[in-house]
Amino acid sequence: MAVRAISVKVVVWLCTLSLSLAGMAVIAPFASAAGAITQIAPTSGAVDVAGSAGFTDTLAVSGNVGAVTYVTSPLSTNLTVSGSGGVTTAGTLAAGAYTVSGTDSDTNGDSGAWTYTLTVNGSGVHGTITQTSPTFGVTTTTASATLQPVPITVANNTGPVTFNVTSRSDGLTLSGNQVSTTGSLDLGVYKISGTDRDTSGDTGTWTYTLTVSNAITQTSPTTGATTSTASSTFAPGPITVVNNTGAVTFVTTVSSTGLKVSGAGVITTTGALVAGSYTVSGTDRDANGNAGRWTYTLTVSNSTVTVFFTPNGGEGTMAVETDSTPTALTINQFTRVGYTFTKWNTAANGSGVSYANGTIYPFTTPATLYAQWQAGKAATHSVTFNANGGTGSMAAERDNTPTALPNSLFTRAGYTFTSWNTKVNGSGASYTNGAAYSFAASTTLYAQWKKNKKITPPPTGPTVGPFALGSSTLSPALESQIQNVADEVKAKRDTQLALLGYGDKLTAASERNKALVAKNIELGRMRAEAVATYLQGRLAALGLKGWTISISAAGSSQSEIAIVIATLS
Repeated sequence: MAVRAISVKVVVWLCTLSLSLAGMAVIAPFASAAGAITQIAPTSGAVDVAGSAGFTDTLAVSGNVGAVTYVTSPLSTNLTVSGSGGVTTAGTLAAGAYTVSGTDSDTNGDSGAWTYTLTVNGSGVHGTITQTSPTFGVTTTTASATLQPVPITVANNTGPVTFNVTSRSDGLTLSGNQVSTTGSLDLGVYKISGTDRDTSGDTGTWTYTLTVSNAITQTSPTTGATTSTASSTFAPGPITVVNNTGAVTFVTTVSSTGLKVSGAGVITTTGALVAGSYTVSGTDRDANGNAGRWTYTLTVSNSTVTVFFTPNGGEGTMAVETDSTPTALTINQFTRVGYTFTKWNTAANGSGVSYANGTIYPFTTPATLYAQWQAGKAATHSVTFNANGGTGSMAAERDNTPTALPNSLFTRAGYTFTSWNTKVNGSGASYTNGAAYSFAASTTLYAQWKKNKKITPPPTGPTVGPFALGSSTLSPALESQIQNVADEVKAKRDTQLALLGYGDKLTAASERNKALVAKNIELGRMRAEAVATYLQGRLAALGLKGWTISISAAGSSQSEIAIVIATLS
């Protein structure tokens, strides 16, 4: 019993000593057992709805000894805090404030409390609501009274949006988000605008302009294309218009020798037309006095014509030549022993129209050309043609007077023929296609080749086209395709738009005509410019800003003909 009493006294003494010497270093371990952990920044965060699913943060404290363990109480369905203090969301959160809290402790037994609030903003970008609906419209005085209400639509809002009017013209009114007319309107421009706000405090502005006009507008067609052969029966259909009331009467004010337009707008040709451009235009009016102007241009190209070659006493073969534009005739390849070729003629006896070797033939009418011969005693010499790495075959040419050499018929993959040469390596006498050879001696001419440059493939992207032959005018179908491009720009948030326009497919003969190639490239540029002009309006209507459009043009290829390629980035 005595020992137990002494033991009790010792314990009491120790407790008393601990309390009286709490501040002394020698007993500090007993005093720190009940230390407090204090939360420091961050205690809150902010993010928009779009970024809420990927939001993270990390809690921090002071006053701890070693690692801290965090416990959430009560649990939250929107925010999660890990044992190490990492803050994450449960996914995409709606606009609002979310709070989570709990306790923390370290390995020394110190403890504390923490809390964290995440504010989710609903407006997305700078709290601005953006108008997405069209900002303008067009109607006539007659239709204005029954014009369907136009809804004002927006993006970047959170929940319902309230629309207010800050400025308006007499004649327009707003109900909810619907813009309506107050009745029949006179000619003029009417505008209404205001502000909008959602339940999260996001704000924006909106506007709508209505143009009331009685001008009748032509919709189609404005251009057409045909060949001289098909021109006599070409019928593109009647001219169509909008903004009219009832039937429209068409009057021709600028006539054309090849076209006529009836009072009902039906377009017909006056018969077979030669190659060229034909334009007719005039005015139109309906029973209410609404009026407008119309125009139509028809492009007529040459029909394909074939020329046949006959040896007319000679021997050998020559392929027919087919084209639709003036082109040099194929050099004679027929031979006749004891005779020299002199020219071609449309009559076997030489009484028709004559054409020299390699001369230009108009290719407006088909023909059979007969070789004309002159007897001669001079020795005949031969020129043999060697493909020199190429493929194909060419008959030897024999003559006894200076005569033009034939064009090369050889081909070589990846190479372009440049000239003939008396040496394989090109170090001898050189002759171009069609150059005159003296035929004073026999020789072998070797084809000379130049390796083609690697062709960069055309860009890929959405296309607009095809356009009508020779035309850069936008049809309703093409305008619909451009609207699709604008929608894709908005969906992908593209800001750099490169438009590459292509011309029409050229014949082999046309591709050798620099003027026609340049004109075809310019047609491609005009198409790209037409697409750019309309696309700018569509992008503006979608509320897009900060974009740039570049324009370039090309000729034609087997896969890109009469289209515009849009490259988006």
